[in-house]
Amino acid sequence: MQNMTNQNILPTQADVQDQISTFKRDQGPKKIVITAFLVIAGLVVTAGILTTVQLAQTNQDVRSLAAIEPRVTFSFGRSQISMLDGQTSNVEMLVSTQGNKLVATNLAFSFDPEYIEVLSITPSERLPSILQAAAIDNSAGNAKITMAAQLPTTAGQDTTLVGESVPLAAVSFKAKKPTTLTKIQFIPASLQAALLGSQLNAATIGTNLDVTVTSTEPTPVPTPTPTPAPTPPPTTPEATKLTPSFYIQGLSKADVTITDVEVTLRYKGSDNNWVVKSYSVPFTSRADGLLATTINISDMVSLPAGQSLAGVEVYVKAPTSLRGKLGTLTIVGGASNIIANDGDLIVGDFVRNGNEANKIKLNDIAKALAEFKDLENPVTHSNREFDVDYNGTFNLQDIAFVLQNYDNLEYPGEQL
Repeated sequence: MQNMTNQNILPTQADVQDQISTFKRDQGPKKIVITAFLVIAGLVVTAGILTTVQLAQTNQDVRSLAAIEPRVTFSFGRSQISMLDGQTSNVEMLVSTQGNKLVATNLAFSFDPEYIEVLSITPSERLPSILQAAAIDNSAGNAKITMAAQLPTTAGQDTTLVGESVPLAAVSFKAKKPTTLTKIQFIPASLQAALLGSQLNAATIGTNLDVTVTSTEPTPVPTPTPTPAPTPPPTTPEATKLTPSFYIQGLSKADVTITDVEVTLRYKGSDNNWVVKSYSVPFTSRADGLLATTINISDMVSLPAGQSLAGVEVYVKAPTSLRGKLGTLTIVGGASNIIANDGDLIVGDFVRNGNEANKIKLNDIAKALAEFKDLENPVTHSNREFDVDYNGTFNLQDIAFVLQNYDNLEYPGEQL
């Protein structure tokens, strides 16, 4: 059999450079998307013709080779998310190339504009050439962006994308109204992937995104029917409540309770100095790992009903996480105040003595590794805090969650 690897059959990186350079020189910006598609199609047709000539020179079974269809898979970074009405969130669009070389892609997805508003699509640097800028239609409920590999700058340079779960772009969106389920999903007819050396649209769909939206409206309190009495009993003022929620690295299942979570409020007092007040309360996770609780903060922030306090910063810290800031809100006395954050708290704070607290340092890593006796370690009293994904086993996955955060000699959490 003739050695196919020694034949220049499939398009090279230089082919891609020549074709895209010609396209950018000859075409105006309004024809970028169509021309880019024709460039890729031309390379594909060329690859098909040359491959047919090569196969005619060998004793390979043409039908068996034709059955091999290279594919890449597009997925959202999460399969489901719970949000509050009016809350914004971000999710990444990922690609797994399965060893194939991705040259260009058209990412297209749909959503229900009654429940979701897409705010932006931010491309990553993995396919840096933007052939068509992000186009968002919040009336029709669809959005798209077209991107390609960077032109080679030296002979033989490979600028195609190869990898698993590689971020291509981040989608920022807002929940508009409550619903038990709405979807953000790729559009099969519009989703495209061009591979180096392939004549197929290689795009396949992995995971779409299910979104649940909960109302932020407080439950109405019925007005009691007055009872005639010589002296009416005094009414008890409504408590001022705070409902914080957040995600933590590794946790993605329901009914996990984390005790002793520190909730801290910081605001300027009447003398313009900072006032800091904290609670230690348990949080319980929902189906996608969102941790939430409701706190009566009447003794922390004393406000008459209807009176407001602006500029209140809210922080949370789980026992083994760094402190994170949920945001800043205006607290209204006698009402339910809700604050949420879709970002993950960073885990790895295992040494919490004095100046070591709220930091990830080498001694945190060393403490975890000292308890790592085997590939699978059942949770015991001594190693319970290292089971960061709460699956009942201290294993390599837990170590990986912690090590990905150790990118400097000292990684601090939010300071008060």
